[in-house]
Amino acid sequence: MNNLFQQKQRELVMAASKVEELSRQLELLKNGKMDNFHDNQSSVAELDRLYKELQLRNKLNQDQNSKLQQQRESLNKRNLEVAAMDKRINELRDRLWKKKAALQQKENLPPQMPQHSDLTHANVRLLKLAILCVGKSSDLLI
Repeated sequence: MNNLFQQKQRELVMAASKVEELSRQLELLKNGKMDNFHDNQSSVAELDRLYKELQLRNKLNQDQNSKLQQQRESLNKRNLEVAAMDKRINELRDRLWKKKAALQQKENLPPQMPQHSDLTHANVRLLKLAILCVGKSSDLLI
């Protein structure tokens, strides 16, 4: 009877240790799943944060593109204005030369081509006008 009791006691101890081992493994599985759950939660939070940052950057990019487009349109408009001014200056220069030629012909003097110094003064005026226009267009880019 004593041997039977000791054998049953050993079986009980082995069964208890097996239950403890299985309980420990169950806890590890639960903790592993909880860790995975927490890792998954933090991954979702990180993805949300990155998505919001992407949306913000896209919005800023669209705003900058819109601003650049407006500046391009303004610059093109100014370039057209400068081209119209150049055309008008050339027309006025031609009219002035024709009037000068007519006046010289009326006085019986041989017509003269515009002198180099006259052209230089006109070019200096054009250069000043161009610098003025470029200065205004660079203000737009700021």
